[in-house]
Amino acid sequence: MANISKRNRQREKEKEIAANNRRELIAAGFKRRDFLKMGLLTTAGLLIPMKGLSVFPTTRSGFPLPDDQPTSPPTTPFVDEMPRLPVLAPVPSLTPAPTAAPNTAAGEARTIAHQAFAQFPPSRFYELSQRAGLVSMAPANELPLQPIWGFNGVTPGPMIVERYGALGSPQRGSILVRQRNNLPFENGGFGLPSVTTHLHNGHTPLESDGFPCSFMERGQFFDYHYPNVYAGINSTHPGTGDVKEALATLWYHDHRMDHAAENTYKGLVGGYILFNEFDTGDETTGFRLPSFGDGQDPRTSFDIYMFICDKLFDSQTGLLKFDLFNTAGVLGDKFLVNGKVQPVLHVSPRRYRFRWLNSGPSRFHQLFVLGPNNSTKPFWQISTDGNLMERPVEVTSSRLSVAERVDVIVDFTDQAGKTFYVENRLEQQDGRGPLGTCSERPVRGRRY
Repeated sequence: MANISKRNRQREKEKEIAANNRRELIAAGFKRRDFLKMGLLTTAGLLIPMKGLSVFPTTRSGFPLPDDQPTSPPTTPFVDEMPRLPVLAPVPSLTPAPTAAPNTAAGEARTIAHQAFAQFPPSRFYELSQRAGLVSMAPANELPLQPIWGFNGVTPGPMIVERYGALGSPQRGSILVRQRNNLPFENGGFGLPSVTTHLHNGHTPLESDGFPCSFMERGQFFDYHYPNVYAGINSTHPGTGDVKEALATLWYHDHRMDHAAENTYKGLVGGYILFNEFDTGDETTGFRLPSFGDGQDPRTSFDIYMFICDKLFDSQTGLLKFDLFNTAGVLGDKFLVNGKVQPVLHVSPRRYRFRWLNSGPSRFHQLFVLGPNNSTKPFWQISTDGNLMERPVEVTSSRLSVAERVDVIVDFTDQAGKTFYVENRLEQQDGRGPLGTCSERPVRGRRY
């Protein structure tokens, strides 16, 4: 046992040395072409498996080690309350007023005119500032406040909650969201303050899609027009759109070419929900799914958005870290929901709707619900990605790849005073993908 402990300590020291070396190279401004000249990149674009440098070093026998990242500082699970995402309130107006043509003179980064402005004029306006913030991700004194980039300075950013509309509808669903780039020049080691925002799975016009090359630089703004109508409204289903194209659980995130992973990891993610006449947000109408309420009050809000991700914190400083040399995909050893490491959610003995999102950056999840005595609790899956299924399906787990969402119904009726866990059991050793194995035995994986 003493020899094993000594080897583990030596391995952690080697990881720390390699990580420090990579940090110094980044700080010195080395570029990929520099490493090519020095012969330090493989044909796949990865650092060569060299001890003291590579994310994937090899042992003396030539086999790659699974990782080269020092572990995060220890944290205590199930202490902090899980935050509920704030709901973004519309603003009465925007200055300068939105225009169909790009307002480049006022600092707008958009270069293409709004295509559907006249047909679906916005009925509500929102404004978001992409800026730096300080947030707590773990119990007090276990990790320092984390410098992040977030929408309105928080991560995940506020939820935009809207309803679908149609041509001639008295309550149109069309909105306009003004994004402002107020990010700092200094990034603290990773992140690029040149951004573009994508509404993931949204049926949006081209100019508002958040195309990876539609950059918005520091000091600029960008007006995104979201008609919030079903696909086919101008073609296969004139005037109404195809209700089968209804998307319920969406999210918005940075989509910048070559930098989306690090910018979203740094915090540029947020929730977006759309209701309609069937999925109404009120459990007394439509499909009678658990009520959304105001999204905040636990006494009336039983429809809860959950951003699930894993992160890595520097073993020396305790600050969030992202290895820019790990082009195969970063894996973290801390598991967060709505920005908190392994938080607690207090529920009532009733049905809940959980909107699970895997916000990445590289880990896949196979999520189980564990009840008393670590027994696997069945639940109902009602969506695959953003679309509700034709009928609910009873399952014992749900798998989410990066950026995927599932909506599930978990029934806690008659379970007052009991403790439940959400657990990921999918095995994954590096960012290149899961091993494809998933233990059915409880208490094997990571709990959220």
